[in-house]
Amino acid sequence: MSDQQLLAYIRGELSPEEEDRFLDWVDASPAHKARYRLIRNAWDLVLLSHSDIDTVSTDQAYDLLKTRIQGPREELPGGDHRPRNIRGMLRIAATILLSVAASWYFFKYRGDVSGYHHIEVSVGQRVKLVLADGTIVWLAAGSEFTYPERFSTRKRQVVLNGEAQFHVKSDQQKPFEVETATHTIQVLGTEFNVYAYDEASHFETTLYAGSVLIRDRNRAHQEITLQPGQKLDYDKEKDRNHLQGDIDSTEMADRIEGYLIFNKTPFSDMAERLSRYYQKPIRIKDPEIASYECTGKFYYQEKLEKILEVVRAGRPFGYKITEHEVEIFAQK
Repeated sequence: MSDQQLLAYIRGELSPEEEDRFLDWVDASPAHKARYRLIRNAWDLVLLSHSDIDTVSTDQAYDLLKTRIQGPREELPGGDHRPRNIRGMLRIAATILLSVAASWYFFKYRGDVSGYHHIEVSVGQRVKLVLADGTIVWLAAGSEFTYPERFSTRKRQVVLNGEAQFHVKSDQQKPFEVETATHTIQVLGTEFNVYAYDEASHFETTLYAGSVLIRDRNRAHQEITLQPGQKLDYDKEKDRNHLQGDIDSTEMADRIEGYLIFNKTPFSDMAERLSRYYQKPIRIKDPEIASYECTGKFYYQEKLEKILEVVRAGRPFGYKITEHEVEIFAQK
């Protein structure tokens, strides 16, 4: 099977009969699986480095794929050229350009052979993904995201441990679901943000356009529908929901650009989020400081010291940054 046919399967351009032949071909040999894995990984690199990939034609897509696989060509004696080691180039590209750890594997899902991918975003990095249905996902630092190469015929389901912005492609016949440790978010086509690290003290969803249905995974009948401009904040320790309804719809664009958005956010929650972004625990010694509400936005690569200076302009406090942690304390 040619690389063009492998790419056509990845892009969803094969007929059902052609897909069946492809799956038989993959199952027939470990070498076939390895070749498909190589093409799949190379195409992932293309997706992550081209924001308008959904508008690219089949021929253009194949040209991009060949460029990614072949990489730079080195000159040999006599003027000949040859591509450098393919696997080595993919490793370098994945490390330098993406700064994410990605894995690929086959597994059985309702009787079908499906490819799933798992992305882990490094500290200080952000990643943009374009899913098979055209949905766009922006992942924040420290996030883990699992998504299928192809969605099932009944629904579109992904798994998030972290923070992400979603611009979901509308499909009335196939709901889009985001699974987190505590909640499931179901949408048809909309724009929203999710903060859902497994170990975080709270879960948060902010809706900017469309509508979402949020289900508590521990309470089968507890459902909340958000409207544009609303944010649901669930405190895991207190087991309590808080609904906020004055969210600016322009926040989504800022989040996509890489800004950290805080809107009447308790400083304790803000500190937890900053701890994850900067991989350094922030310990607040004073309860009054912890409850202070913060509103503002900061670029994700801003220095932590600058963010703390801005926050304490509204609520004075002292802080000490060491190699291992940040300590926040009341000023005497």
